[in-house]
Amino acid sequence: MEEFVGLIAKYGLDTVVIALITVVLTGVAKIPVKALAARLKRGVILRKIIVFMPLAFSFAATAVYSLATCGGVCFEKPFFTLWLSAASASLALYAVWEKLFPSKKKPISEKAVAENLNAIEKLGEAFGVDVSDLNGSAEDENVRK
Repeated sequence: MEEFVGLIAKYGLDTVVIALITVVLTGVAKIPVKALAARLKRGVILRKIIVFMPLAFSFAATAVYSLATCGGVCFEKPFFTLWLSAASASLALYAVWEKLFPSKKKPISEKAVAENLNAIEKLGEAFGVDVSDLNGSAEDENVRK
């Protein structure tokens, strides 16, 4: 919860709300895109669209927010700053979510688990947090050798 409050303090509540909306919209929209790509012969090309979804959805959410709060969309510095900040924050939120709750379809290798634990330990040392109780085990069903 403290991290979330820090995110709001750094970016602003409007940016974080737009970022959360972007994460949700991207998560929902990429499901049919992946399903369609799996059925197509050259579906790899279609899957590349997923990379640009957060930019598009954060642009749309920023435009709607600007329309609701300012009565119109002005493509000036504040709009672009909010848009790109929200897009960046959404990518950061998504990355954190994927690290905390990895997909069951994508098993994590033992090497990746060891690297993540090492990074957590270094972050714990840097911020003075005891992370000794996070000794992850490689017996997790999401871990493959």
